Amino acid sequence: MSTTQKKKLCWNCEGRVSFEEENCPYCSVYLGPALEEEGKQDVLAPPYQIVEEEQEVPESPYQMENDQVEEDAPELDEAKSDMRQVVLPLGMLSAGSLFFLFGLMLLIFSDHGTLTLSWSADYWYLYVLLALPALLFGWVSLGSSET
Repeated sequence: MSTTQKKKLCWNCEGRVSFEEENCPYCSVYLGPALEEEGKQDVLAPPYQIVEEEQEVPESPYQMENDQVEEDAPELDEAKSDMRQVVLPLGMLSAGSLFFLFGLMLLIFSDHGTLTLSWSADYWYLYVLLALPALLFGWVSLGSSET
């Protein structure tokens, strides 16, 4: 019964060398343990030392101070007013177009003055008259906003 010989890896040429040999047969590098003499550092030791100290964490340059928070408050008010400048015109535009279309529907689809849903078409002009100012105001307001 044959046993396989254990081998180690050469750190220089990555050749497989038996455990008994101290030098690599391929590149002649010493593979034995590093000799520690007084005053000499281990060859394979890292060139730095890990020292654990408590260090102060520097303050973040992106941290907001109380003065900056108060200055940001007007920006929120501006955002709300910008939203009002968009929502109100769009609401008026939607309401105006709804009334206008309903008035046209009453005019076109009524049979002897009555729509099949039993709405009286006698007042179609009121819906159109209500729709025109709302449409006009919504269109002008939406065009004047900068968004």
